[in-house]
Amino acid sequence: MRIGLIGTCLPFWRGRLLLRRLKRTVGIHPGRTSSSKGEVKETRAILIEALRELVEKADSRGIVLALENMEQRPREVVTTSSDLKILIEEMKSPRLVGLVDIAHANTVTDPAIFLNECLSILGHIHISDNNGSAPTHLPLGKETIDFRKVFQALIEEEYSGKVIIEGFFSSDPLGAAKGDFDYSARLLQELCSGKKRLK
Repeated sequence: MRIGLIGTCLPFWRGRLLLRRLKRTVGIHPGRTSSSKGEVKETRAILIEALRELVEKADSRGIVLALENMEQRPREVVTTSSDLKILIEEMKSPRLVGLVDIAHANTVTDPAIFLNECLSILGHIHISDNNGSAPTHLPLGKETIDFRKVFQALIEEEYSGKVIIEGFFSSDPLGAAKGDFDYSARLLQELCSGKKRLK
């Protein structure tokens, strides 16, 4: 498991370098209905058509697309683990994987449960904290997400993909990033002591 950082504090050139390091994995949001009266079935059909086209282009360019679950709020099309799994499995392409956003999952259910339900399609993870009532991305350990359970699920699965710390960094972006890295490292060290080294 490799832990990285992405956030609003990264200048454009660093974002481009990060993309190269991530072996050209591109996270994509699934979109949502265009109005509160929009039909989810119609929007899902458009999404499937768009994903087919994107997967074809990704294949020709050697890119992996990571489809992200969204937070529970009106007009979102992909919020549950089953929403995400159904779309990924329907595409039947190694160029499309699931991107589980732990903070988004926390607005739907227990993030560790959500993650466990998505292990078969998992290719990428975003982590940040929130209290489950709003789609915020806060520093790790500051709200209600039990990251011990989240990391334990990844360890048990021997997950070897990327874990990206995603967050809002205000006046001290480097301090916030260091805090999140230190929190993750401490927790992983506790969970892994006496176990085989993470990949």
